[in-house]
Amino acid sequence: MFDFRILYCHCANAKIMPESVKDKVLSQLCEKNFSFMAVADLCGVCAKAQQIISSNILNHNDLKVISCHQNAVRWLLDFAGLKDLKFTAFNMHSSKAEDIISQVSNGENRKIQNEEPHNVLNNSAFQNQSSISINVKNEEKYKIVKRLLDSGFNTVVFGDANSGFSKVLIYPTSFHRNTAKNVGSFSDKTVDINNLGNFVSELERIFNSDIEISGGQWYPWFPIINYDKCTNCMQCLSFCLFGVYGCDEEGKLRVVEPDKCKPNCPACARVCPGMAIIFPKYPSAPINGGEIPEGQEKIKKEKVDISLLMGGNLYETLKKRNRQVKERFSSERNPETALKERCKCLGELTKLIPPEILSTLPSKQEMEKRAAEAAEKASQALKNKKKLEK
Repeated sequence: MFDFRILYCHCANAKIMPESVKDKVLSQLCEKNFSFMAVADLCGVCAKAQQIISSNILNHNDLKVISCHQNAVRWLLDFAGLKDLKFTAFNMHSSKAEDIISQVSNGENRKIQNEEPHNVLNNSAFQNQSSISINVKNEEKYKIVKRLLDSGFNTVVFGDANSGFSKVLIYPTSFHRNTAKNVGSFSDKTVDINNLGNFVSELERIFNSDIEISGGQWYPWFPIINYDKCTNCMQCLSFCLFGVYGCDEEGKLRVVEPDKCKPNCPACARVCPGMAIIFPKYPSAPINGGEIPEGQEKIKKEKVDISLLMGGNLYETLKKRNRQVKERFSSERNPETALKERCKCLGELTKLIPPEILSTLPSKQEMEKRAAEAAEKASQALKNKKKLEK
């Protein structure tokens, strides 16, 4: 297990952070010869390759995460199973690069505990992972690490100001197979700017992509849950047609299939009554985990009763959902009225869900089937939870 104080997220899959801030932060980490872990996309790693973080970072009290909002980072790490990890998040959305580096630099930059890089490479934790180690000149380190991150690879950088060279460990991305052939022949090579392009191309060939959707790689867009706000009401589970949500054995709401979420669709976050759902790549607060700007605390939340759209036994669903709406629909018993309500609901949904997502929704029959399955899952989860509470 390697012990680092700095975790840097390059957010390579989304252009939501100022590129100038990211570039300056990364270049300074390299120039100051810090030892740090740099992941191409923290969301992707937390969803698909949690072991990269858990095997490289010890539970200490001063981890510095250079990424996005504190809340988003907290619940991402919780999702990855690092529930007790204490850290401070430095937000590249809103902070200047020089301020981040100044704060990260406070105190010593602790190296690997009592171990040199070559000793770490012989350690069993490293040998059990598909990783490649390379040597880079310190003056070329920033450009090489940036290229690797831009290409989707995760890295661990060992700063070494004395020899003029630094050791860099390269891990496959969250989209790649966990095993690779002929990795050993690449390890411990010296890579420079002149052969970097060929080296990256060969890495991509070796670590063949294993996750594809719609002809391309999975985009790490998925919800995480703020359990300080979540009431376990199961509305998101009932709302989602794609099986993203589920429950654990104790009836607690979980994100169980992150890769089934539709890219750039934050609809479930908008209908969550507790504002407990976070999409870190969303551009604005509170959905991205950021604080609501001062003076806008009472941001209007658009809510849609998805049962109007899903069909089925509309009136029974409404009665169970909320007694307050019972009167409103008590006289609506004919199909024509119900159809009007669904059309109205669809109109509201276009404000919540991107058109490209709405256009890919399944047929009415399939939607009704999925909605019934989701409602049943939510109902069963609530029943199980009540049993456990007795």
